[in-house]
Parts: sequence; structure tokens; C-alpha cells
Amino acid sequence: MLSIVATSALALLMVFFSVHPAAAYSAGLTICDITETRMLAGMGGANSPFLSMDLNVTRIDASTATVSVFSTNATVTSTGIRGLLLWATDATGARVGTWTVRQGQQLFAPVNLCNGGAVSHSGAGVKSFDASSATAPQGFTVTIGQSNVPGPISIRAMVVFTRRVWMLVGAKEVQGLTGPVSSGNGTNTTSTNTTNSATSLRGPGAGGALAGNGHATMMAIVAALVSLFLAL
Repeated sequence: MLSIVATSALALLMVFFSVHPAAAYSAGLTICDITETRMLAGMGGANSPFLSMDLNVTRIDASTATVSVFSTNATVTSTGIRGLLLWATDATGARVGTWTVRQGQQLFAPVNLCNGGAVSHSGAGVKSFDASSATAPQGFTVTIGQSNVPGPISIRAMVVFTRRVWMLVGAKEVQGLTGPVSSGNGTNTTSTNTTNSATSLRGPGAGGALAGNGHATMMAIVAALVSLFLAL
């Protein structure tokens, strides 16, 4: 028998699907991280490495790194993407950091649910890969406010191309990004590009559970995934 929460979530799902797509998906996601298992359950389709999505991460100093999203797939580059979620985790897997977007960025914003602890799309339009466009998925900055965060910090992303074609990207490890350096130790301001970890691509069926750092409710999860459905 379905639990009350599951029944309510199903009812909410049916209501959302009765709404015209033009009336939804404008506020972005209400989750702070995601796994392949939840994407499979909520979106269907499959993790699609052929999208060739990747992250360009540059460490500015011990507390800050900039992030942009790109693809080496010509079709994706010319067409753009529909959905995006960016977040960072420490060596224990806990979500860390506060995100900002560059001034003029039109279709992305920090996620309010986790006080800026992630970035998502904030509008229903296609997000281009044109470097001159304010809708391009670039200009994101993550700041680690806590000292001595267990590293390495990893940047992760979920990118949606169509309703059933999406890709989980990451983890992109950022060496030297550990939070504020204690007085007397100095600050490393060298910018470096990071490398992909061995777990950047996983086949359908892998993964754990979706949660806003362990605190997202079932209703928030359903609403977030439905917002992706309605956009595509």
C-alpha cells in the first residue's frame, strides 16, 4: 500500500502534468543535488555519455573556483541544453560551498532551498553555448567558506538535453580548494584546471538517493523532477 507521502506525491505529479509547459519550469529546481537513480525514476531515459558534457574548473585561490559547462558534441553545442544543476561535495560526499552567477546571467541562479549551495537553470529557455551570450552555461563561482574542508572538493553537474536524454557530469576534482587558509599559511592564488575523476560516467541503474543535502522532502523531489518533465 502506498504511504501517505507517496500518494500525495503521485497526486502532485498528476496535477503538474495537467499544467501547460509554458506555465511551468520558470523558477528552476528546488533540489540541491541529484543521483542517477533518482533521474531514472523521475525522468526515465538514460544517462547519456554521448552528450560529451564536461566542466571547466579553475581554482582562483584556496576558497574560490570558477566553473563553466561545455560539450564536445557538435549537436549539443549548436542546439544548447534545457536543464542544469551544479553542486560541490567534499571528500566525504557532503555538499559544500556557496554559488554565485556572473552579472547578466539570465537563465541560471543559485538554489534558494539550500541557501545558494547549488546553481540551477531559472528559466525555460534553451541555454546556448555561445560564449558571447548571457544565457550560456558559464560564469559560475563556488566559494568554500569553511576552513579545512576535507578534500579534494569535487564539482558535479546534471545536464538535461531533452526529457529522456540527460547526463550526470563529475566528479571534477579541484586540488587545493579547501576553504580559507589559516593565518600564517599564506594563500595560493595560482589558477589550475582540474581533472576528471574515474567516476565521472556511470551506466543506468547506478547511484543512490536524491536529497537536498539529506533534507529534501519527497514533495520537493517530485516538484523538481516534474519541472524538468514540463520543460521538454
